[in-house]
Amino acid sequence: MKKISFLFVILFSMFLLACNETVAPSLEAPEAATVTINKSVELTFSYTADGGFASSSVSATNGTAAISTDGVEGSSTGTITVTFTAGTTSGA
Repeated sequence: MKKISFLFVILFSMFLLACNETVAPSLEAPEAATVTINKSVELTFSYTADGGFASSSVSATNGTAAISTDGVEGSSTGTITVTFTAGTTSGA
């Protein structure tokens, strides 16, 4: 079975909105991972948002992605877990 190797399997689009703050929120990406065609992998991202977490979203290429565990509204730090399921075509 071919494997899909990725540094960033998904084009991760994260919108962390800092309420009334000039300090931009930050996001720490997980380590690179490998996922087999039609299989899933969970990716955990850590965030810091001094103005408080507001929302997040995700999109994917060569598969699908969904937020499994979202950040807590208003929190200044936390984690977001994304489940990525590889598609049927190899090569990411």
